[in-house]
Amino acid sequence: MKNKSISSSFDNAIKGMVVAIRSERNLRIHLFVAATAVILSILLGLSKLEMAAVIFSITLVISLELVNTAIEKAVDLFTREYSEMAGFVKDVSAAAVMLAAINAAAVGYLVFFDKLMSFPLTALDNIIKADINILVIALVVNIAVVIGLKIFFKRGSYIKGGFPSGHSAIAFSIATAIAMSGEKIIAAALAFLLAAIVSESRVHSSIHTRMEAAAGAAIGILVTIIIFRLLR
Repeated sequence: MKNKSISSSFDNAIKGMVVAIRSERNLRIHLFVAATAVILSILLGLSKLEMAAVIFSITLVISLELVNTAIEKAVDLFTREYSEMAGFVKDVSAAAVMLAAINAAAVGYLVFFDKLMSFPLTALDNIIKADINILVIALVVNIAVVIGLKIFFKRGSYIKGGFPSGHSAIAFSIATAIAMSGEKIIAAALAFLLAAIVSESRVHSSIHTRMEAAAGAAIGILVTIIIFRLLR
């Protein structure tokens, strides 16, 4: 069997995630709860250790939910009739997800409860005053928008090619963040120059058309400006 490239492996992984999200209601619920937990973590200014515990718990629940989904589909593939053994396998895999969810709930209680009880009205300052946090949020939103558009237009893969260019969006998002962080004009100019080089390299490599690269740049700039305006 031919070895897959890293990019194709990532692309297949994203395809699997997209299919699972579309078909599994429980996974969508887990992702919504995870997004809420991450937003609370940023607003409440968790320590690195607390943030690590939250992220690990989220990853564990979602990973086991994906494994549970894969096991259920595999069992259904081999038998359509009721089987006590098949039911046992499904129940055990579901139990693994349940234990991970209980663990996540316990971590959430230990990390969030006291902080939520003393939640100040000025808690948004934890994110507003930290440009790096805003940049991270902008990058995540940019990636989500790019993948969403690729799913909609069904062109290229999630990692490589297609409309729009994700690399271009990320590069111009970072450049825009540097410009909006009050850096000197020369620093902002160099950042946009590097972003343009990244975008042009995607066109030169025939991975994207100039239109796809330009669309990625526009998305990166607009999304980042909107995020900074909302949170800064």
